[in-house]
Amino acid sequence: MQWRAAKAAVRYLPGAIESGADVAGANARQGSYRYGRGREMARDAARVETFSDGVFGVVLTVMAVELLQTGPARVGGRELPEALADAWPSYLAYVITFGIAGQVWIAHHNIWRYVVRVDQMLLVLNLLVLLFIATIPFTADLLSDNLRGSATEQRLTAEHRAEEASAT
Repeated sequence: MQWRAAKAAVRYLPGAIESGADVAGANARQGSYRYGRGREMARDAARVETFSDGVFGVVLTVMAVELLQTGPARVGGRELPEALADAWPSYLAYVITFGIAGQVWIAHHNIWRYVVRVDQMLLVLNLLVLLFIATIPFTADLLSDNLRGSATEQRLTAEHRAEEASAT
């Protein structure tokens, strides 16, 4: 009698060696699983949230690297305050887009607190959000370029860039 109770206790311990009958029963249950919208196996929400946080981290890092590349260079006798004043569009675009990315991350974080089960549709919707988040460095650069100079100067710069592109 004690032997049966001990064997039953071992069967339910994590990592315990299962008997052949237990393995066969588990295989039969897995074999009866059919794919379908209502029968999808649950995914771990923490894994999806970690991936999303990684994408946010990469986006913010790329924005900071872009800011370093467009930083003020001390050219021929220019003082640092003057160089910083000339680069203000880059800094303003960085602050605006960092604020937007931060707000979206906070909202994303708050939403994922309530996620219990992750299915295919939620993965697709999350990837769509991350698609738009990944465009933030591009929009920051675009905003920075459009904050520089007058409309005429911007148009001339665009025409000059188009001519250079067509020449190569």
